[in-house]
Amino acid sequence: MATNANVSQVAATAVLNSIFTLANSGTLVLIQEPLPATPETALASDIVLGTFSIPATALSGSITYNSTSGVMEGTLGFTASTVTAAADGTVIFGRLYETGGTTVIADLIASSAWYASATVIVGQYMTANGNLYVATVAGTTSSTGTGPSATTTGITDGTVTWNYVLTGAGAITMSNTKTATGNSLSVTSAVLTTPTAG
Repeated sequence: MATNANVSQVAATAVLNSIFTLANSGTLVLIQEPLPATPETALASDIVLGTFSIPATALSGSITYNSTSGVMEGTLGFTASTVTAAADGTVIFGRLYETGGTTVIADLIASSAWYASATVIVGQYMTANGNLYVATVAGTTSSTGTGPSATTTGITDGTVTWNYVLTGAGAITMSNTKTATGNSLSVTSAVLTTPTAG
């Protein structure tokens, strides 16, 4: 989220608190399709892989300052951290809804750690060497190494092409974004952030 002002930690915390309040008793729907331009964009294919329920208090713990990345951050809570997958596919992002499941709050990028010889689809996110990357050409990652490390576009990794997105990870961290119908689908963490001047 770009900003044209130096936002205080107090203001950034207030923004996050508002988002978490909207999410109280809501849902996080994990989806396979390229990340839409905005949360208001209708889903094209709507391949729902799993739905997580959010408790009456969405914020798990408290909002804290991350001095490394210069953001305020808070963790989204779930009534259960594992659900049964509703379809085969790869989680690209999660759409966060208010109670009732019709009003969208935000779209959250989902990522897993890079691993060797992984089959990757276009739009899939992976983290490697402290960075987040999105696949622009599908393929299979290299059979050796630790994955991409450049902060550019058009990075070749086996037969996959990656673009650097940012330092860090997606808002939703998963051990594996790939799933199959009936399998367990787990979220390791879901962290929402807002920038602050520190």
